Order: sequence, then C-alpha cells, then structure tokens
Amino acid sequence: MSASQGSRRFWTEVDVAEQPDGFAVRLDGKPVRLPDAGALLLPNRTLAEAVASEWRRIDGPYGPEAIGLTRLAGSMLFRVAPRREAVKDQLMGFLDGDLLCYRADHPEGLARRQERDWQPWLDWVREGFGVSLRTTLGLMPVRQPEAARAAMATALDGLDDAALTALGVLAPALSSLVLGVACVSGALAAETAFELSVLDDRYQSERWGEDKEAAGRRAALRADCVEARRFLDLARGVGTTRLLVEGRVQGVGYRAWLRAEAQALGLGGFVRNLPGGEVEAMLFGPEPARASLELRARTGPRMADVRDVRREDGLEPLETRDSHVPFEIRRDA
Repeated sequence: MSASQGSRRFWTEVDVAEQPDGFAVRLDGKPVRLPDAGALLLPNRTLAEAVASEWRRIDGPYGPEAIGLTRLAGSMLFRVAPRREAVKDQLMGFLDGDLLCYRADHPEGLARRQERDWQPWLDWVREGFGVSLRTTLGLMPVRQPEAARAAMATALDGLDDAALTALGVLAPALSSLVLGVACVSGALAAETAFELSVLDDRYQSERWGEDKEAAGRRAALRADCVEARRFLDLARGVGTTRLLVEGRVQGVGYRAWLRAEAQALGLGGFVRNLPGGEVEAMLFGPEPARASLELRARTGPRMADVRDVRREDGLEPLETRDSHVPFEIRRDA
C-alpha cells in the first residue's frame, strides 16, 4: 500500500513481517510503499513496530504529520543511503551560517546569555575536533577555516545513514550544524538543543511578551527535532518496552531486584507497583538489553513467584529518553 493513496484510513489490520532483507510494515497484508520508491524494509523490529504504531493510530483523515517516522525511514532508505555524498555536501552548507557563531553585541543581557549558553558547544567542537570556529558580531557573513571544514566533513563521514537522516532535520530546524551534530552524537538532548537554538526568541519574549504565531512555529520545530532524535534511536534498535509482571511480585523485593538488573544492563526507565497487584516496568535502551531483562523478569528474585510477563513494544518515548539515566523505582500508580 502506498503512503500517498488518499487521506483517510483505507486499511483494517497493521502488522510487521520479517523478511530476508529487513522488516516490512503491512497494511492488510500489503507492505507500505512510498511514492516513486519501493517497499519500506526497515533494519530492525524496533523501528518497524514504531512505524506500524503510526499507521494503527490513524483514524479518519490524516496528513504527512501523522506518519513522520515513516517519512524519515523512507528518506533514509531512498534518499540518504544512495546519495550520501550529496547529503553531506548539503549539510556542510550550514556550517558558515551556524547560529552559534553569530553573536549580538547588544543588548548586553542577550550577549551574556549567548556567551554563557552557546560558547560551551563551540568549546565542545574545539576539544572534540581539534579546531576552532570563528564567531562574529551581527549578521556579517563569516567563512569558517578550511581546517574546521575538513574536521566537520570527517565527522559527517563517520555518521551512519540514520544519523545523517536525523541531522538533515536537525541542522535546518536548529539553524546550527554544531548543535545538530552534538544531538546525533548523544552529547546533547534534542529538547536542550532546541532551547539553545531559540535563545534569542526566548530573550525577546521575556522582554516584550509571547507572540502566539511565533510560539506555534517554535512548537512545530521542537516536535520535528524530538521526532528526528527518536527516529535515530529507533533505527539503532533503541526503543521503549513495557513489561507487565503478574504473580506474587509485590512486597517481595521485586522492584529493587529489577532495578539492579536493569542498571546492570545499562537500561533507562522505571518500575512501579500497580493497584491490581502487578508490577509495571518501562524500559528504554537497545533491544538486546530489553530482551535480556524480559527473560530475567520471568524468574525474579528468590521470594517472588512470577506467573506471567506481558510485553508491549512500539510505545511513545519515555519522558527521559536517555538510557544513561539510572533506572528508578517510582511511586505506586
């Protein structure tokens, strides 16, 4: 089924089918196809389940915004992968106009805020890439040194297709190649990168009040940045899983045991008791680690008696999508 056929739901069932070359998302048994391209064959089940969830949620008329992950996956497969050099050249075009390099000399409060919040990321480039980017006052164009251009080009060479795809959204949305690269490298969260990119707007809003139309545009750009980073995680097999554990699992140390197991596997997320006597665990991280914890959860600590563990994938991301944040025990639901 083509993603461009009609604007209303025309399918009943959505499923994911493993193929020799990847995972297909199917609508009534037929694989999703993009206009002027082939069927979506996704690299892992994590991404495929998330894409399938987009199609399951559609109810009635829909537009491109409803299938953002589908469109990003198509871009990765049919635009970025076969044209990596052209994509990298296009991204390099954002370097000379990088937002972080254009500073205000007045008002003084804005200049201080730019120095405080933006300079650490130019320092990050210097420390990580061994080169310094030039800054300027006002809007006079500045061309970055050839050494800096070469270092950034080398950094782009090292990115996989999924990261280049995400960066193709992030760099223009943030008006900054530096912030985009920091985001896809994991040094900077998408939400934080976006807040840095609208520093000037926020400063003006604090002084003169919020403009609703501008706020709406910023909200849309923020959503694009978050979705691009989520796509990258999913394409790398990093996703969210919910486990619902039934049996004698409350009051027997199950949550503390599960937290220790999750932290040992490098997973983020949380565990909590539910009113019905079950334990709920939300896991964020690579699929092999999530699968390993699921297996361990079926046994539990010595005092537990686990009767069943139900698993659900393809969920919306957690509030904290950083798998380096310690797995925590939350208050009972």
